[in-house]
Amino acid sequence: MIFREIDKYSSAPKMKKSRSLVLGPARQSTSEDGEQILELTVHTCPSLLCRDLVKIFPDQAELFKSVRARSLDGNPKTSYLFVIPTFQPTWCDMLEFTPESEHRKDFLLNTFMQFARELCEKLGRLGCWADFADPVTGYPMNSTQGGILYSDVDACELLLKYKIELVCNTCRIVSHPEWKTSVYPATCFAVATLEQIQSVLLDMGISVK
Repeated sequence: MIFREIDKYSSAPKMKKSRSLVLGPARQSTSEDGEQILELTVHTCPSLLCRDLVKIFPDQAELFKSVRARSLDGNPKTSYLFVIPTFQPTWCDMLEFTPESEHRKDFLLNTFMQFARELCEKLGRLGCWADFADPVTGYPMNSTQGGILYSDVDACELLLKYKIELVCNTCRIVSHPEWKTSVYPATCFAVATLEQIQSVLLDMGISVK
């Protein structure tokens, strides 16, 4: 996958300050023509979300419990449970169900899958645990399925304070500060040091501070 850093990120709307945010946001081009963008942030996992992740990734319950109470101590060698939300502009509303919009969503799903697999493989080589949720089903991709599903929408509201649109009184969708509801959210997770996260992202061509 091609990652090219976009220098003029400052032109994007500023996000509300999140207590869990430790790195980012960073915005990257994932195509040669620069038309396709992937945006990410890195967060320590709040206790409220960690309680859900224990149920989503039951095999990792003890690992999560051992790190969830940690707050950043300035030591780059300390491991934490990190949540890495990603966003891609769809250029169509997520509530559209036309052949063109479905093709676009499939393309963005494949782009995220390539990114997430590479991220998890590189972290795994460093001895870290890493996985990602299927944006379509909410199930873990590489771990045993748990009793509940991961909700990108709920996590975006908790971690990033993004506005959530309620459609037809039942469907909740993310509203990105710039792309509004024309955005494709998906999430990765890792138990690693901040140094390892930065190193792997940099190795993938993503400089995030």
